[in-house]
This record gives sequence, C-alpha cells and structure tokens, in this order.
Amino acid sequence: MNDRFAAFRFRLSDNLGYKAASLLFAVLVWIGVQSQHRVEERARATVRWAVPEGMTFVEPPIEVVTLTIEGVQALVRTVPQRTLTMDVDLTKATAGDVSIDLGQRPVSGLPDQLNVTSVSPAQLRLTLDRLLKRRVPVAPATVGKVAEGYRVAAVTVTPDRAELEGAATLLRSMESVPSGEADIGGLRDDQDVEVGLGLRKGLSATKAGRYVVHVDVEPIIIERRFDFVAVVVESAGWTPVTPAVSLVLTGPQEEVNAVGADVVRVVVTVPVERTGNTAEARRSRGEGVRYEVVHGAGEAVRVVSVEPATLKLVRTPSP
Repeated sequence: MNDRFAAFRFRLSDNLGYKAASLLFAVLVWIGVQSQHRVEERARATVRWAVPEGMTFVEPPIEVVTLTIEGVQALVRTVPQRTLTMDVDLTKATAGDVSIDLGQRPVSGLPDQLNVTSVSPAQLRLTLDRLLKRRVPVAPATVGKVAEGYRVAAVTVTPDRAELEGAATLLRSMESVPSGEADIGGLRDDQDVEVGLGLRKGLSATKAGRYVVHVDVEPIIIERRFDFVAVVVESAGWTPVTPAVSLVLTGPQEEVNAVGADVVRVVVTVPVERTGNTAEARRSRGEGVRYEVVHGAGEAVRVVSVEPATLKLVRTPSP
C-alpha cells in the first residue's frame, strides 16, 4: 500500500512546472474563447421624452422599451447592472400626430462594443396637443352599499373643484372629475372619507391635495301593519267590547322589522273615578279614558293608525 501511495505522489509531482504551464495555457485559451463568443441579451431602457413648451401628449407615451443587445459575452453579462436610457427629442414637432422610429434612437449607458439589434416597440404614433389648465367640478364617488335598512341621503365632496392640466382635447369637454371612491359598505351613520382624485391617464392636478367625501346616511322609513293586536285593560272592573284591533307602525326599517307581533298590545287605563257602565277609550292624551300602544321599540317607531280608533268598554259585573 505504501508503495502505491509513493508512486502516486511521484506521478503527481513529476514535471510540476510543465503541468502548471499547461493549466495556465488552458485557462488563457478559455478566456480568449469567452471574450470572442458573441451572444444576445434582452434589457430594458427608460424612455425620456422632450416635447415643445406648452404642449403635451394626448395619451401618455410608453416609459420603457425592450432592447435586444448583441456583443461579446463578457460585456453582455454586464448589461443587467447598467442603467439604460433612450432620449426622444420632439421639441421641433407641432400639434397633431407624430410618427416615431425608436429603432433608430441611440441608447445611453451601453458600451460602444455592444449593438442594439432590435427595439420593442420599434414604431410609435403619438398625438401632441396644447397643454391646458382648467378648474372643473369634483363629483363624489362611492363604492359598496350601506347597511340593510339604510339609504344614502346625500353625498358631497370638499373642496368641490380641482384645477387640472392636460391635453386641451381632453379638458375642453370635461364636465367634472370623479373623486377617489369612498367605501360606504355597511354604513349606518354619516361618515367623512378622505380620498384623492380619480384622474384618467394624461391628466394631473396642478396642486397636490386631499378631498373629503361626506356621506349622509339615513334609515329607510317603512310602515308595517299588525292585525289581531290584543286589547288589555289594566283597570279592574272593565272589559273591552272589541278584544283585538289592527294598527300600523312606522319608523326605521331595521327597528320596525325587529318588533315582534307577540309584543305589540293596546293597554287601556280607566280612571278610578269613572262612573257609568260604559266608556270609550281614545289614544289622544288628556283626561278621560285613554289607551296606549306598546310595541317595545324606541321612540323612532310611531303609531300611524289604530282600527277602530275608539275602543268601547263595559263595566264588568261584580261577582
């Protein structure tokens, strides 16, 4: 075993200088091949536009193009770390349509040894127009639905106007600009929501600012009819001639719908000093025999009508 290991060490160390030179030569050959090997790589370049003073694009132009770059592999590999830009100077153009060949534009940030073989998109057709500033009304916008049983009574926005700038073609006929959408989902009360502006492409606000959309929410008012409502006489010695009535309640939908039919009743109170064997009870307040509708809901729920409106009572015979 020792003889084999010694022989292996001898072969490994024999002609060591020659072997090192051979390895160095192989590395240099590989570097030379790599330096001459040509490849293609895709990269992105930012487009910088220059337009005549007082003019702008009707539709925003592209901001980035895709390049196909060809060259030696060693240089092409550095492209992703570079900042590439393409300048498009249209300062001599006039209002109207402009055809642009991006394939003929130089790219900054690219080594001279690399070539751009293609640009995507290569051709563009854009429209230049006069830059206009104009104050327009702001239209409040909402999204979602308020809670069941409620409705939106009014929506306003403050401030109610905004100064915009953009192509005259877009601004001349613009009646209003929408605010950002205020989420009103599930609302039961009034609310203020801070939003921006819902600007379309090609337009901008001359001043940065926030807008407040005020949403006025109110309950939906409904009427609900109850039949066979029991008449209860709290005063001893009296009996109702009609033991049940029909009545209508009105109020916020959520509260009225929550009233249980088994809870509603008519309660009659007869003054102790009442004489005679008959009496008529009315819902109007004041002296005399009166009755009250009990429904268990809040003050927002009111009685619209009771049928019959006047309740007849008779004195119960003493046992």
